[in-house]
Amino acid sequence: MLRVTPEAVVEVRLPLGLREEAVRPALEKHAPWIRQRLEAAEAGLAARAARPLSLPFLGREVPVRPALDGRAAHRDGAFFLPEGSLSELLPAILALYKAEGEPYLRQRAAKLAARFGTRAGRVRVTRAEGRWGSCSGKGDLCFSWRLLAASPAAVDSVVIHELTHLAHFDHSAAFRALERARVPDLDACREELRRVDEDLRARGLRAR
Repeated sequence: MLRVTPEAVVEVRLPLGLREEAVRPALEKHAPWIRQRLEAAEAGLAARAARPLSLPFLGREVPVRPALDGRAAHRDGAFFLPEGSLSELLPAILALYKAEGEPYLRQRAAKLAARFGTRAGRVRVTRAEGRWGSCSGKGDLCFSWRLLAASPAAVDSVVIHELTHLAHFDHSAAFRALERARVPDLDACREELRRVDEDLRARGLRAR
């Protein structure tokens, strides 16, 4: 397995008995990809060492201002953060995304579920890094904090994806057809989410 860590380290895991020389052709083949990921990781490291000037929230750049009382908050169209680098502030930032995101996602899930004649369960924002959202067998919805960096339309596309699992608890052809019927601009939303994820990495906002 080949990966570049957020610390800008190239990791290669070899099966037992495989010699190092056997991996060199693969490393050479993937050299452009490795360089790209290393540059992104190094940019993330630099960003985490600095203080953010703004944060993405629901498709907008929200300015970051000093929190004179030392408490992280979101009000008056700005994020207020105490002193510190992005790396030091990341737990407080993720807590803000959770606090601001859960009421918003709850409202969107309820409204969209009503449109489709169904009902969502509990809605939570988590620190999930691998998926944008998930739906349990009971209809409870979980969304990654990263989703709150996307535009409202892209957020809705993920909410609808999870709500569609209430009709088809799989990724079958029937599920895909219903999802596309509910989200006409699905491809554009997916492309935006890809860009959002890359942007969060470049900003050093990925938790890992």
